[in-house]
Amino acid sequence: MIEGNKFFTFHFSLFTFFRTFAEKNIINT
Repeated sequence: MIEGNKFFTFHFSLFTFFRTFAEKNIINT
């Protein structure tokens, strides 16, 4: 359960990072 939660948190933070990065690119363009 803990391993799965850690796996989910890792992917969620990764997704949030890429989403904010994409939003910044759209604003800059």
